[in-house]
Amino acid sequence: MEFIVAEKGTWNPITSRLINIHTGEYASLGDWYNNVKVKENEVELKNDYSGKSMILKNVKELKWS
Repeated sequence: MEFIVAEKGTWNPITSRLINIHTGEYASLGDWYNNVKVKENEVELKNDYSGKSMILKNVKELKWS
């Protein structure tokens, strides 16, 4: 599967979304993550401003629309 991370909204509130480029389905990540690191078995997302971070290991667990 191939995905892109996009932003929705304006500065307040702004949230990151993961989009499946083949199906157009998307899932909200619940916060804005401006620092994205793709590793071998996971994606590390971090908001450098608030310090909030998330490790994404299985995209199937997200709520897709």
